[in-house]
Amino acid sequence: MINPNLNETTKNAKKIAVMLSGGADSAILFYHACDVMSNKTFYPFSGYDTRRPDSIFYAMAVYKYIKESYPNVNIMPHHTFVYTTVKGTFQGKKWDRKKDPKSMAHDKAEKLYWEKHQYDYALGGMTSNPPEEIIKKFKMDIDEGHGVIEPRRSEKRREWDYTNWRSVYFPFINKDKSYIKMLYEKYDVLDTLFPLTASCIGWPHETDNGRHPCKVCVWCKERLWAFGSNDFLLNHEGWEFP
Repeated sequence: MINPNLNETTKNAKKIAVMLSGGADSAILFYHACDVMSNKTFYPFSGYDTRRPDSIFYAMAVYKYIKESYPNVNIMPHHTFVYTTVKGTFQGKKWDRKKDPKSMAHDKAEKLYWEKHQYDYALGGMTSNPPEEIIKKFKMDIDEGHGVIEPRRSEKRREWDYTNWRSVYFPFINKDKSYIKMLYEKYDVLDTLFPLTASCIGWPHETDNGRHPCKVCVWCKERLWAFGSNDFLLNHEGWEFP
């Protein structure tokens, strides 16, 4: 869980950004942060790829739910940005942020957001990989069109990531998705917040424009293992892109 008194940065922070993807991990992280750091000001931001545009609707739904759940917490307007990646994502034994198109697009947009608001640090919801036997059982190491489980997530990692312009705190980075489910149960939001999230990275033609999971990408497989379902239930008919 988040430790608000982990170091001087967390103790003294007043403004905290939240990387809100619309997935299960970042959603419960944001909810948890509002609970344990209710005296902070939060700056949620989300990016979406024009090649998978419907992901933004899940981030928007999560934002709305948490804003309504914590009316007394100072949550700033949901900042969104759009980008387009070239086809293909860097895959290899050693992940390289400078070769990952999604990360490069996010970094560029996030730097502009940080320069405007100068938040103290950002929260990221990255988790570790499941146990090796689970990876094998659910075929997360087999590429069915959307890559395989990221090797870097199997390594013991630091909770903090620093660049020359911002710091990111990853409180769940050494916990797997079974821990994330436990948090949903702890807060009794498994039937309310979780169905608003989506982890699938399938293409629109595989997901009926984001209405159903592709069920073959590695994120669908991981979600199925941890939660017993990889479905998502948001009806975004009539929603407009920001």
